[in-house]
Amino acid sequence: MYAVPDVDEVVAVARELGIHLSPEEAVLYRKHLMEQLSQLDAFVQARIDEPRPPMVSAGRKPGSRPSADEDPLNAWMWKCRIEGAADGLLKGKTISFKDHIAIAGMPMSFGSFALDGFVPDFDATVVTRVLQAGGTIIGKNVMNGLSGGFGTGGGIGDYGRPLNPHNREHVTGGSSSGSGAAVAARQVDISFGGDQGGSIRIPAAFCGIIGHKPTFGLVSHFGIGFGSDQSIDYTGPRPAPSKTRRRRCRRLPGTTPTIPARRATCPHAWTCSAG
Repeated sequence: MYAVPDVDEVVAVARELGIHLSPEEAVLYRKHLMEQLSQLDAFVQARIDEPRPPMVSAGRKPGSRPSADEDPLNAWMWKCRIEGAADGLLKGKTISFKDHIAIAGMPMSFGSFALDGFVPDFDATVVTRVLQAGGTIIGKNVMNGLSGGFGTGGGIGDYGRPLNPHNREHVTGGSSSGSGAAVAARQVDISFGGDQGGSIRIPAAFCGIIGHKPTFGLVSHFGIGFGSDQSIDYTGPRPAPSKTRRRRCRRLPGTTPTIPARRATCPHAWTCSAG
């Protein structure tokens, strides 16, 4: 439960913040404040039953961090190979993920030494759907530290700056920097990144690939880290440009059954190029 401020306390706190409220304004502000506090308390006290996601890492080989010789563009945080379903819309395609997306049994650094040693024990929903659609996961990509850099930095993080395969003196854009470099270098068919202020679209533009920022909520955000505010965060694919092939990613949209707040109706089909 929360303490209920009276009008005098509202005026005093506002004054400390450099805001001058008249008694009449404070009464009105307190009314709206109480409505917000009431809704917050109802949420906190709800104790919504949220089943734990399935733990799926036990049978997977752990993979490894590539050497500089194996990764001359510094695009990869981790290399692995996780085979998807025997058949599906992404069968035959290799997939990677920005290193803020949980893959069970694989380290997740978020581009920062602060998370060194953190290993999720469940898959993000988008990872599950890729595997169900037959995609083969081959690793996780370097990113700007904690999604920082405001998009144009090109990979400002504790694990170094990915190099643009078109010109190594040019930046890749960020914060999904390694994903952009890996797709542009044809090291992976599709890489999933995150976008709050351009972090899918800017590396796509700088690296000459396709970046798809889907409608908010179309692709589940469960199991994905975020930089500033989850309510403006998106996840989506970056495939290489192709004039001859298309792969439907119809299994990727949708909400997460274990998260009641995200059981919403959404479209069931969208497309992305995958050369």
